[in-house]
Amino acid sequence: MAMIESEKELEDFLYKTSRKDFYASALSEFANEGKIFRQVNIPGYGIIDLITVGFDLPQNDKPTYPEVKITIIEIKKGAIDHKALEQLARYRTAITRYLNRLQDNAQKEIFYDIKGVLIGKTIDKQGSFVYLVNNIEWLSLVTYSIDFENGLSLKEINKEWHSTTENFDSLKFYLAKIMPNFLSIYKEAHMYWVRGIHKALRK
Repeated sequence: MAMIESEKELEDFLYKTSRKDFYASALSEFANEGKIFRQVNIPGYGIIDLITVGFDLPQNDKPTYPEVKITIIEIKKGAIDHKALEQLARYRTAITRYLNRLQDNAQKEIFYDIKGVLIGKTIDKQGSFVYLVNNIEWLSLVTYSIDFENGLSLKEINKEWHSTTENFDSLKFYLAKIMPNFLSIYKEAHMYWVRGIHKALRK
């Protein structure tokens, strides 16, 4: 594979390699382990490119329940942008609502973890999109590259974007205004904690 002609071609490759051997596939670093499905149609919400569903079983003798582990994967041939995130958020809402409905019907708590992965050639850095994704813990951004020697490679991008012209002098002014109150409350809370310790030791 020297070149990606369409999103479907990339989806085909990821789906087939993950079905054959998940741990050896490119998705294993970003997606929860589990069975992989493609083109999952949820009426009212859209069609999910790829989704993995698995279970995290208890590793000890404690009476805990297995956790449903889900990864929703949206693939873009070009740049990852706010439209791709909107799609992913829509699909995640659908899955969350479905699991909550199952939980209500069964009258038992269902433990679940839903991750989201956006895969694209690049990331849109023109507007404020990167600041939005900085604040979404369940989201991973992954870029792909292709060459004749290594084939398809996926790389997760650290979500640590910031302004190159950032200046916090104005915040220092406001911090100086509230610091006396903060110190007063901190001192009062500390004394309350110390008195509680002394009282416990006297018993």
